[in-house]
Amino acid sequence: MKKLKQLYFTNRFFYGLLTIATFFVISFFVKVLFIPVAILFWILTAVMIWDLIFLFSGKGNVSVIRNYPEIF
Repeated sequence: MKKLKQLYFTNRFFYGLLTIATFFVISFFVKVLFIPVAILFWILTAVMIWDLIFLFSGKGNVSVIRNYPEIF
């Protein structure tokens, strides 16, 4: 539970889930859409799991260098 509190999901993540869920509902009426939507769902799931493994694997820290002007 400690690791879950460290996660920050942006609106883009939730919009992606909403889009996939909407297309799943539409795919009940248009059968051709079911396979592509299922593939998108599994791609989103795989990317999310890869991101979690990358963040919490413990093999060093994620470092970022920010370049920005001194006067904002």
